[in-house]
Amino acid sequence: MFAHWFGLESGLWLLVEFLLCAGVVVVAGVKLAHYGDVLAEKTKLGGAWVGLMLLATATSAPELVGSLGAVVMVRQPDLAFGNLFGSNVFNLMIIAVLDVIQRRGPLISTVSPRLVVPASISVILIGVAGAGVALANVPGTGHIVAEWGWLISLTIFLGYLLAARQIFRHERRAQAADPPVPSSHQAVSSRSAWKGFAAATLIIIVAGLWLVQVVDALAVHPFAFGGVRLVFGRTFAGTIFLAAATSLPELVVT
Repeated sequence: MFAHWFGLESGLWLLVEFLLCAGVVVVAGVKLAHYGDVLAEKTKLGGAWVGLMLLATATSAPELVGSLGAVVMVRQPDLAFGNLFGSNVFNLMIIAVLDVIQRRGPLISTVSPRLVVPASISVILIGVAGAGVALANVPGTGHIVAEWGWLISLTIFLGYLLAARQIFRHERRAQAADPPVPSSHQAVSSRSAWKGFAAATLIIIVAGLWLVQVVDALAVHPFAFGGVRLVFGRTFAGTIFLAAATSLPELVVT
């Protein structure tokens, strides 16, 4: 975007702008994690519920904004869906990264049993979305998806609400059974935490709009490697560049 304004549309400048935008997302993600932790403590809603409803929603704002921008602003659905499905793969890869970092056995074996329900629902919903994309590209079934595609979207939305409800109920029960924990964020008020959370979310949204335009430019820019000219294409750029950059908040928060 800025490279276009100043007439600097070389591959190097586009990569610099991409890294700059990704850096903004990382910084905002760090702040988002901090204020989300404060809100989990101040509101007594529980860490898992805040993780799903606040942190997951806000850190997914780049994917949401980026995908909307890809469809509405640059009219490239391949960029949007590559971003969404690529982000899911990248987020799951974070589990492997965390296992390598902590080196105390499989991390997945230490998580709370309360996450079994949302994890299972996530697998089902990803399968529903993937089946919809597959059916849309199978000869003779595209008209079915075109007519009943709203049902796929409704199923995904209701599944998210179901996961949120189950986590909230489990967190309430756990808080009633667990002894109270001393506050570690007494210096930060709830009002300040909400303001900081909103500001960090806004920055991530703005960066997402910026990012989708940069990645779209990268997707069609011809890069020269010796005598070879390479164009990434929007599906690849969405799955790799846009998905990785918009998933950085999840990586930072985790």
